[in-house]
Amino acid sequence: MEICPNCGMGSHDQGFCLECGVKLGSVPETQDDHSDSEPDRELRTRAVYKAPDEISAITVHKILESEGIPAWIQSIQIPWYDGIMKMVEGYWGKVIVFEDQEETARRVIEEYFRDLGPGLH
Repeated sequence: MEICPNCGMGSHDQGFCLECGVKLGSVPETQDDHSDSEPDRELRTRAVYKAPDEISAITVHKILESEGIPAWIQSIQIPWYDGIMKMVEGYWGKVIVFEDQEETARRVIEEYFRDLGPGLH
């Protein structure tokens, strides 16, 4: 089984990681390829925050967006199973950003929680 270099999971289907969507392996470039020097940015993402609940995920998502950092929420919950995945994994979902924004996003999240003060996160 091939391990994804982006998220570390082993699941894949037709050259793409089923967990995070990154393209696995290398695809040779052809002469007809109109790609620029920058690889597909949309396929390189990182989870920067594991949210304990939906409200926390939405809050961090909005904070990152207010700083100009594109972000998405990925819930790990399964419909009709009433939060069982939260008990299994220990968190509700993840906030995800582009790989090149990871350091900035982590810094923004850290500053936000530091400004909240002790005991509020």
